[in-house]
Parts: sequence; structure tokens; C-alpha cells
Amino acid sequence: MNRLFSSNIAVRIISLLSALVIWVVASDQYLTQSTSQEMSKNFYRVPIEAVNEPSGYSVSYDHSDIESLVLKGNASLLSSMLGQEITAKIDLEGYSEGEFDVPIQLSYPAGLSLVALQPARVHVKLVSNVSRVMDLEVVILGQDEIEDRVPKISYKPDSIMLEGPRQLVEEVDKIVILVDLKEHEEGLEKAYDVLVLDPEGQEMQGITLQPNLVSLNLKYLPIKELVMLFPDDLIVPEGFEVESYNFEPSFLEVYAEAGELDKIISLKTVVEDIVISEEEQEQDRIHLSLAGHAVLEENSKLEFLQEAKIVLTLILAKSVDSPP
Repeated sequence: MNRLFSSNIAVRIISLLSALVIWVVASDQYLTQSTSQEMSKNFYRVPIEAVNEPSGYSVSYDHSDIESLVLKGNASLLSSMLGQEITAKIDLEGYSEGEFDVPIQLSYPAGLSLVALQPARVHVKLVSNVSRVMDLEVVILGQDEIEDRVPKISYKPDSIMLEGPRQLVEEVDKIVILVDLKEHEEGLEKAYDVLVLDPEGQEMQGITLQPNLVSLNLKYLPIKELVMLFPDDLIVPEGFEVESYNFEPSFLEVYAEAGELDKIISLKTVVEDIVISEEEQEQDRIHLSLAGHAVLEENSKLEFLQEAKIVLTLILAKSVDSPP
């Protein structure tokens, strides 16, 4: 009985060892076949890098990525690749203004081969850049709704350098910043984006601005109504005196900081000289209208809200002590 049991154990051990040997041999053959097996794999949206871009040009491309790239080679290697191991570039060294189809240069792990590439070239357009300095304009919106104050705007810089393709830069009509007073009723100080406009008023793209932001200060100044003073240097013809006069308009509006407005209550005026004919010399009264304008003191910080033109209407009467 013991001999039979011992004999069965020996047989079982020999069978197990034989199975293990067969499994090892089979696994080795499978591994050898797997590592030597080839496959193809497609990669998508591989970014294309442009190197050695010439200075002084605007560059545009019809493709920034490879749409499809097929590599063939070791199955184990390809199956583990995600695409980061592949690089693509175009070299623009030596190119100048014009349009060119530049070949894509690829780099990928050794042992692989290229099956297909779409696109194989990138269409590149190089346009020479030009620069231009333009004065900045401030466009104020919503000013009609401000009745009792005057918006005072200061900004810097007052000019901007534009740089870009010659055709685009030459099409620029104006550069502006838009300030909507309805959004800023209490004043502000902030940086504004500069807009580049074509002759139709449409915003343009593709132009570099230096600087591209403008520092703007907005504050509101109070308004004051001032009457006009009779011109103290007006020469009245001999034998006459001023009986009455009035100004048209009867007052003018000025604006400034509140402290400056407190210093003034009236405006000086300058009018044309009085000229009368011989016939008018014989009349007892003469009606005249003299054109002129209001003036501010030198170095005054006040500003007129409207045009400072005036008309002085007066009546001259014969003086009581004038000879008959």
C-alpha cells in the first residue's frame, strides 16, 4: 500500500514538472513572437513648431497641427506611445517676404518608420512689417445726458505706435478709446483698451500697439453763468453818451474747479470800434450793434462751455452839454 502511494506521488511530481517546462517554453515563444510583431498606429493633432522665424515679418500658417500621422514598427513600443514622443517643426531660416510650402520635419523614437503624413508641408506667408505713429482720439458717449456738469478728460500717452503688415497698417483710419459717461457718473481713473478702426469704423485685428492701454482720468467740473462787463476801452463818439445797452447772449457759461469759479463773477469783453456816419452825427439817438467776444484773464483755468462770441447792442444819445 505504501509503495503504491509513493509511486502515485512520484508520478504526480513528474507530471507537474513536465507541465511547468511546457508552460515556460510556450511563454517564451509567445513573448518572442509578441516583441517581434509589428503594427501601425495613427496619431492625431500633433502640434507643429515654427523655428527661426525671420524678424520684421508677420507670419501666417495654413496649419498649426499635423492632422494625421501613421507610424509603423514594434507593436509593444507603439502601443505604449501617446504622441508626446513625436515632435514636428518647420524651419524658416533663410526665408523672406512671400508665400512658401515648407516641409515638416519629424522626430520620433528609433525603430519606427513613417507610413503616412497629412499634411506633409505647411503653407507659410511672410509679409514685411511697418510701423506708424498715430494720435489717439477719445470718443465720449452719453454726454447729452450730463446737464449740470462738464466731463473733463485727460489721458496719456496721446499717441500710439502701430506695427503690423504693411497693407493692414495703411488701412488704419483712426485709433480711439471709447468712454461711456453713463457708466461713470462719478468720474474715474483707469486703463482703457485702444481700438484700431478702418475707414468704415470697423475694428481691425492683426496690428500690434505700443502701448495697447491708455491711462485715462475722468472728472466732472461744475458750470457757472457769468454776465459780461461793458468794455472799458470803448470810445464813444464826441457829443454822445451811452443811454442804454445790452448783451446777446445775456450771459456765458464757464466751467472749472469749484475753487476757481468762486473767484470770478463777470467777464471782460472786447468789441469792434464805434463808427458813425455824418448823417448819424446829426441824430439825437443812434442804435448800434457791435460784434465782439468775452475774454478770460491771462493764465485763467476757466474754460468757456460754448463759443464766446457776443453782440453788444447800445443806444447813443446826444450829450446834454454837447453844442447845438
